[in-house]
Amino acid sequence: MELPSSVIDNVLVKSEDVPADALPVRGFDFSSGRMDLHSLLISYTTTGFQATHFGHAVTEMGRMLDKKAQPVPEEALKPHLDEPGDRPVDNCTLFLGYTSNLISSGLRETIRYLVQNNMVDCLVTSAGGIEEDFIKCMGHMYVGDFKLKGSDLRSKGINRTGNLLVPNNNYCKFEEWLMPILDRLLEEQRSQNKVWTPSTIIAELGKEINNPDSVYYWAYKNNIPVFCPALTDGSLGDVIYFHTFKNPGLIVDIVQDIRKINMIAVKAVNTGMIILGGGVIKHHICNANLMRNGADFAVYVNTGQEFDGSDAGATPDEAISWGKIKTTARPVKVFADATLVFPLLVAETFARRNGDNKHSPGPKRKKRYLDSDMKATSSVDSDSNFNPVANTSFDAASCTDNDVDGKASTDCCDTSSKVGDTKTDMDCDSNGDTKTNVDNDTDSHVNQAEIHEQ
Repeated sequence: MELPSSVIDNVLVKSEDVPADALPVRGFDFSSGRMDLHSLLISYTTTGFQATHFGHAVTEMGRMLDKKAQPVPEEALKPHLDEPGDRPVDNCTLFLGYTSNLISSGLRETIRYLVQNNMVDCLVTSAGGIEEDFIKCMGHMYVGDFKLKGSDLRSKGINRTGNLLVPNNNYCKFEEWLMPILDRLLEEQRSQNKVWTPSTIIAELGKEINNPDSVYYWAYKNNIPVFCPALTDGSLGDVIYFHTFKNPGLIVDIVQDIRKINMIAVKAVNTGMIILGGGVIKHHICNANLMRNGADFAVYVNTGQEFDGSDAGATPDEAISWGKIKTTARPVKVFADATLVFPLLVAETFARRNGDNKHSPGPKRKKRYLDSDMKATSSVDSDSNFNPVANTSFDAASCTDNDVDGKASTDCCDTSSKVGDTKTDMDCDSNGDTKTNVDNDTDSHVNQAEIHEQ
């Protein structure tokens, strides 16, 4: 019996010729002798799936920076739209938006780098994205575990954000710091007819914190406006609520801020949006760009899906339908956790162009660990002998800013929650020496600009 010809026709369908500029799928070759971050990341474009989206995002962010570096055409300037205190307009205004959990995470340092170096023009975040930056100047957050039991943590005064732990004492310090500032804002409102908006309050807090670890200290120094349309939705709102009983009367005007962010978009020559996460921060930036018939460039990084119709999960193409991204744009969405992806995007774009991607190894630093019983131990860097300190407990009440030098005397967060047998690497010393373990060779056989985006 012969195989029916129809089966052969069905299975062995002839392919059409592949376009000449199609990219073959090929990942990084670890046997090539080139082990540096740039060579690895440049291979993502041809790796497939979200790695390819990452490569496209690098290309799109590169376009933003190329446009930003170009001279501003004289005819494109709109001086009649200038308002007091505006930043100078360059050829591409960059909007950066991020959700509050990303400031809680180590992405705070990546965002601070961009703001400190004046690489973006406008920030949008939620209330937690403001307060957590200041709170981190007053006390540390710690690496924990997603599975730590809420009731155990609550009894110890420990708050959990994913697998990050925040002693509630940090919020007490924040309340003590913020309350007299609110008193002064109210006094200036009454005596000088000062009108406070979320963005001017954030700038004032950035000035008051006077700490170079802070994102908003640098935003204040570099005159980068920070918009927070949901300013009261967090600890900031809690303290403002408390203040209404202690010293009522403070008024915060959101109307001036919506005018300000919209006018930034309207008078921009070109705009680029980099949005990490979803919700109000994503829509606030996109809607401002609607006022100019859409952004010229856009990169989204989030894990949202569009099947539920949420704005968080909406793709860039949906934004095009609303006029929030131009029809001529080539936007990219990377479906990924921003804590994994965004530092790598910055390394390949902003930092690489700024010459900040070559580092020599620094001195060893101490590391602290939380084990499965929430017991803190300490050791030196992993290239030395591991020397755990036994029976070191972790009590939030005794945690202070100088309790993070890796000494066994530290007491923070004692709880009996059993979550497994793994230890979590934790570095608590934000002011200590850092060690860079990646040496990025700027040479490469492949030029990112030559990669064709499909």
